[in-house]
Amino acid sequence: MRVPPIAKCSSAISFIMMRTEEDRTSIVSHSAFVTAVTIARFWSRVRPSLILMNAIGMVSSPCGVYVRVRSAAGSILIYSVRGVDMGNITVIYVFLGFLLGACLGSFVNAAALRTVAEKKWWGNERSVCVHCGRVLAPLDLIPVVSFLMLHGRCRTCHRQIAPRYFITETGTGIMGAVLVWYCGSTPALFFSFAALVFLLFHTLTDLETGYIYDSWAIAMAVTGAILRIWGGIPALIDGAAGAALGFGVIILIVILSRGGMGFGDAMLMLGTGALFGWKMTILCLYLGFLCGGLVVTPLLIMKKVSRKDSVPLGPFLAAGSMIAIFAARPVFQWLGFSLPWPWII
Repeated sequence: MRVPPIAKCSSAISFIMMRTEEDRTSIVSHSAFVTAVTIARFWSRVRPSLILMNAIGMVSSPCGVYVRVRSAAGSILIYSVRGVDMGNITVIYVFLGFLLGACLGSFVNAAALRTVAEKKWWGNERSVCVHCGRVLAPLDLIPVVSFLMLHGRCRTCHRQIAPRYFITETGTGIMGAVLVWYCGSTPALFFSFAALVFLLFHTLTDLETGYIYDSWAIAMAVTGAILRIWGGIPALIDGAAGAALGFGVIILIVILSRGGMGFGDAMLMLGTGALFGWKMTILCLYLGFLCGGLVVTPLLIMKKVSRKDSVPLGPFLAAGSMIAIFAARPVFQWLGFSLPWPWII
């Protein structure tokens, strides 16, 4: 197709979803559309000098992506962009989610270890080898990649690096990729990543010392309140109700068990409730206790632990909360309840 000249294009990009009978599921988001157009400028038959502005929409099909734009003169131009597959763009987004998750996992791991050791995790503090004390270079700090390149050993003293770094970075990377794939470009994605950061921190510190830090729990609640400004007054009320519910349930258990459960778990659920809202908090608590039961019961049967042993509850509550993100839709649909904002995905 010969492209007619465009005299002038507006600087605003407007996107209107187009839906066809042949491809009802190929609707893409605004960001994916802009990405496809950018790729089209370089890897399609569209002229690289063409400025695709004031875009109307795009529909993908097995043959490629069709971009529809309007020129200043009012003419409608349709470009067949071969080689641009929305599946590939989704893969790129998921990969970016993995990178973000791995970086967040590396940061949280370092912050948790330094907090437990009563060291600063901000400012000019540098990461060092725990064996020889050498300050780590940037190439030693690339999440996942550095561990693999160094074969899990320090570059200087060749002592083994603790596997927790690789496990944490890989695990959060995978979780980040899954969250991007599942949530897409919805508000739930921001809430999910915030929950991932704080819940991971609480899990690491609880496993390391059996202690959940109130400052991080309060920071989690504040983060939830700030994010909920996005949803207006109803969202803020939902967050406050969730914080009160999560905190209240655990405190009640603490009182009834006469100290059988720690106050830190109540603070953990305070922050979790502020992020998730009261409906989701109920699901988080249920799944958290369920995870704990599924793990601890076999250990009791095999006599690996006894009833008098202290088992950290924080990691199970954190796991249940992350599972709730994916389980909420089918569970709430089965119960006949509506999903609250921002979890309508």
